[in-house]
Amino acid sequence: MSGLAAFFAMRKWRAHLILFVLGLLAIFGFAPFHAWGVTLLSLSLFFACLLVNNKQAGVSVFWASLCYALGYFIANTYWIGSAFIERGPEFVPLMPPMVLGLAMSMASLWALAGKMFQKYGGSGWRAIISLTGLFTLAEIVRGHIFGGLPWNLPGYMFEAGGPISQVAALINIYGLTAIVFAVSACLALVWTSGQKIVPALVAGVVPVLMAGFGFFRVSSSDITYHNDINFRLVQVQFKQSERFNPDRNDEIMTEFIRQSVSPGIEDITHLIWPEGAVRGLALENADLMRTMSDVLSRDDDTPPVWLLDTLRHEYARNASGEIQNVYYNSSVAITFTAEGVPAVAASNDKRRLVPFGEFIPGGGILEDLGARTIVPNLTSLTPAPEKTLVAFPGLPVVSARICYEIIFPGLMPDLGKAEWILNQSNDAWYGSSVGPHHHANIAAYRAIETGLPIVRSTSNGISGVIDPYGRYIRHMLPDSEGVLDTALPQAQKTGQPTRQITCLIALFCLIGVTVNALVRRAG
Repeated sequence: MSGLAAFFAMRKWRAHLILFVLGLLAIFGFAPFHAWGVTLLSLSLFFACLLVNNKQAGVSVFWASLCYALGYFIANTYWIGSAFIERGPEFVPLMPPMVLGLAMSMASLWALAGKMFQKYGGSGWRAIISLTGLFTLAEIVRGHIFGGLPWNLPGYMFEAGGPISQVAALINIYGLTAIVFAVSACLALVWTSGQKIVPALVAGVVPVLMAGFGFFRVSSSDITYHNDINFRLVQVQFKQSERFNPDRNDEIMTEFIRQSVSPGIEDITHLIWPEGAVRGLALENADLMRTMSDVLSRDDDTPPVWLLDTLRHEYARNASGEIQNVYYNSSVAITFTAEGVPAVAASNDKRRLVPFGEFIPGGGILEDLGARTIVPNLTSLTPAPEKTLVAFPGLPVVSARICYEIIFPGLMPDLGKAEWILNQSNDAWYGSSVGPHHHANIAAYRAIETGLPIVRSTSNGISGVIDPYGRYIRHMLPDSEGVLDTALPQAQKTGQPTRQITCLIALFCLIGVTVNALVRRAG
């Protein structure tokens, strides 16, 4: 073990490179691989490095943490670069600095946690408390600062719907992430100190207990369905770059319409299209509205309600009192009379917009300088003032989460009134990368946390129905094309209030870190 400790204590660039590679390897714990033992080992070796270097004067734990975290976040977000490729050649030069900058911004939080550990962490069991608390706090901050990006928190390495993932129903994804850090820290103590048996037992017993809880929870589940709701999810294969070709765009739209009215449509109550199915302002596209009216009302006196995602246009006054155009990304319900007359019955606007994708940060200053969004909108979109629930015709109250809104735990303060979650997304921007698989696994955790079923409709992603335990009852993979007809599961509402749980986790971590720092200073 002394040789291993000597390796961890290396101060040359080779050690930082090895830490970077360890961070890259952590990707194999996440979807679609879920070899979470690899991620657990990777994190434990990283923490072991911090434990050893914590005792060495003059060693920069900050840079060691930054190198590992940079590898971790590059591996988990590299697929964002595909969006620049899909957008066109003029955007490709922006890809490296944007992807690297995003990874660096997230890695800096882990680097700061490492630096704080070096200064206040302590050793032995106090080190485990400090490592768990500091890195959990870093992840909570990452999920909230500047709008937040809680993508692939370490807890997501457990496949949603599996036994261990069920613990998120009690302590949400941040609590599960804290457990991952704690187990990794215990293993690090095994690698680097004379304390072997007790931390090894803790590291082994905790996952077993979590799995036991999950097996019991899932085995006692009883899924029932709404009898009067029949969804049809429509999925068409396309590359996002093809949508910029007018001829190909028309072909894709025609295929969506054709699939929508394929055999069995007479039994469908609600037709769902994903985000990205329609380019631009669907509600102002007279040809599209006329065509959908014709095909859905032709042989049906009670046409299905059409749920689609589209840009929505309004006029609003700015601060100077001038009338201006305002655009929202909206989930919209359209009804048709027996005569085929369409009407917007309800809509729900997106609150969490993608920076540089749907809007340019900076209050319009960068736009005035010529900056453009990746998504070719007319201008930056406007976020909804607040995220609210919505009642679509013929359906229970729903929490509509558009695209990556689904990755934010606790986004809806009054979620207890909702009966299900609708997630419409466009994953065609990310090609054949692991991004769509990450997105699908993260989305399913919202079902575990809330006890609500999720209906997920994605362009070139994983579409399907997720039960309140995070399990995909039925699904279509990214390379699938066609329709999926399904009923809506009943809610279980077995989860805990996510926001309050996150605040408690942050408080406990802060108390643990503070007490450790005071004890170390007193000693």
